[in-house]
Amino acid sequence: MIYPSQDSSSFVPLLGECSKKSPEKRHHSTHPTHIIAVDIGTTTIRSCLFRVNGCERIGEFPDNVEVDYDESDGKAEIDPDNLWGKFVSVVKRARESIDLPYLLITVSSVQKPQPRRDQRSPSHSAHKETVSSLMTSESIGEREWESIVFLRSNLEPTTKIILWNDKRAKAECENKNRSPLLKGLNTVAAILHYFLRLPRLRAAMVLRFIGSMVSFRVVKAINDNPVNKTLLSSGRLAYACLDTWIMLKLTGGRHLATEPSNVSATGLYDPFITDYNMAVLRWMVHFPRQLLVPITESAVTGSPHCMTDPSIFGESLPLHAVLADQQSALFGCGGLRRGDTTISMGTGIFIQKNLEDKPHASMKGLYPLVAWKVDGRTTFLAEGQQHQSAACIEWAKEQGYFSDVAQTSSIASSVSDSNGVTYVPAIGGLQTPYDDDRAIEKMFETRPETTTNAHRLRAVLEGLSFRVHEIFGTMEREIVSKEKSAVRICGGISANDFVCQTIATLINRPVERITDSTYAAARGVALMAGISLGAWKMEDVSSMVSIEKTFMPKSDERCRLMETFSQWQKHVQKCLGKRE
Repeated sequence: MIYPSQDSSSFVPLLGECSKKSPEKRHHSTHPTHIIAVDIGTTTIRSCLFRVNGCERIGEFPDNVEVDYDESDGKAEIDPDNLWGKFVSVVKRARESIDLPYLLITVSSVQKPQPRRDQRSPSHSAHKETVSSLMTSESIGEREWESIVFLRSNLEPTTKIILWNDKRAKAECENKNRSPLLKGLNTVAAILHYFLRLPRLRAAMVLRFIGSMVSFRVVKAINDNPVNKTLLSSGRLAYACLDTWIMLKLTGGRHLATEPSNVSATGLYDPFITDYNMAVLRWMVHFPRQLLVPITESAVTGSPHCMTDPSIFGESLPLHAVLADQQSALFGCGGLRRGDTTISMGTGIFIQKNLEDKPHASMKGLYPLVAWKVDGRTTFLAEGQQHQSAACIEWAKEQGYFSDVAQTSSIASSVSDSNGVTYVPAIGGLQTPYDDDRAIEKMFETRPETTTNAHRLRAVLEGLSFRVHEIFGTMEREIVSKEKSAVRICGGISANDFVCQTIATLINRPVERITDSTYAAARGVALMAGISLGAWKMEDVSSMVSIEKTFMPKSDERCRLMETFSQWQKHVQKCLGKRE
C-alpha cells in the first residue's frame, strides 16, 4: 500500500502512529457513564445520548444540514465548515444536557427530511467527565460515498463535501463501462474463473463502475480544477471520505485513517484482499494512489481510535468506534451471526446479510462489503439496495394520497387490495438486481373510475415491499444458509405496520421490528463503542437488542399477494432503461 507523503509538520507525527496499527492506546481518566453517538445524514445531523448501563437512549439533539444542488451540472455538495460547526454543536448540546441536577429529556422521533422529488438520483449526573466516549456513525445519504479534497498543511478544503448523488462523474463511468479495457477484463476474469473458481474472479466478471463511487468523483474534482492539479503534482493535496475528515478535524489533523466499513463502499477497496485494489486504481480509474488513506479498525477493545483536541470540547475526549451507516444498523439490530439479515428502510432500502469471515461475489448486483473490523477480525456482509424509497412516500403525499404519515398504514389497510393499481418505485432508478439507474418511476391504473387515493397509497407501499421481496429473494438464492436466521427491520418506514406485514408475507418469514427502530444506526455504533470500553462483550450484544413487534407471514393472503407481485414485475419491465 502507498501511504500519503507529508510536507507539513502538523502531519509528521501521524505517519508514526497511523499506518496499519491499532488505534492509539489512551484511556479516559474517569469511569464512563454515557456515550454520545453522532449520526450524520444527507439532510440531518443528530447526536444521541446513551447510558452505558444497558445502552439505553435518553436523548437526541438534531440539526439540519444544508445541501447545495445544481441540476445544470448534477452537483450535490455540502459546505464542510457548516457541517463541522453543526457536528461540534450537536455534541456539545448532548454533553451539556447531563449537567442538569434533575435531567429529564423528552424525546420525539425525528424523521430525516427527504430530498425533493427533482433531486433524484436520563439519570442524574453532575459532571461532564461522565461523558467518556464520543462515536461517529457515518450515515451520509444512502451510502458511505461522500468525499472532500483539501490542503495537507492546514485541512483547508479545495472542494466542498461531494455527496453520493452528485452526478458529475456519471458520464466518465459510462465511458469506462463501454471501454474495451473493462470488457477485456470481464472476459479474462470469466475464463480464469472457469478453471480456478476463485470468488474474486467471479466478481471481476461483472465489474462495473457507477458515478457515486468516490474514486471517480475525486479524480474528476482534481482534473476539473487546475489549482487542484497543481497542488497534487506538488504533493500538497489530500482527500478524505467523511469518516476520515471528521477524525482529522477532531484531532487537529493528527489522526489520518479510514475505517473498513466506510472505505469498502468507495470503489477503492477490494474486500477479497481486504486492501486497496491497486491494479484497478492505476490502470482503469487513474486514481492518484499517493492520496490513499491508511485503513484502521472499527473498534479495538480497551483502546480508542484517537483523542479529540481539547480546544474543541473543553477537554480531550476519546473516540471509540466508527462505522458506516447501514453497517451500524445491522449491528444495532443484533445481526452478529452468519445469515442474520437486516432490512433498513429509511431514505433508501438496504438489505444486509451477515457473512462472517468470507465476502460474497455476486452476479446479481449484491455488494460485497466489510461489516466491521474489531480486534483484528473482519466481518463481511452482502448488501442489496434500492435508492430514494422515502422520496416515493413524499411523492405520494404531494399527490394527496395522505396528509399524515402516521396514518398511511391504516389508510392502506382500509381497502382489501390496490384495485389493479401498481407502482414502480424507481425515482432513483432500480438497483439490485437490475442495476438500472435509467429506469423510470411510474404508476399504472387499470380501473381509474373506481380507484381511490387509498388504493393508490396501498400500491405505493406494496411497490416498496415488492422491491424488498425482490432484493431479499436475490440474496436468498445466491447465498444459501443452512438455517433460517433472524430477519429484522429498522428505519423510518419500518414504523408502518402495513409495510412490515406485507414484507413478512412476501418473504414467508417472521419479520422482527426492533425497539426504537429509527435509531438503529446510532445505537449500533454505541453498542460497538461499549465493546471498546469493556462495558460488554461482542457475545452480549444480541441479548441487548429488544424486539418491539414480530410480524408473522399470513398464509391465507400470500397467494393473492404473489399474484399481485407477478403483475407488478411485468410493469417493472416497462420501466427499465427509459430515462433520458
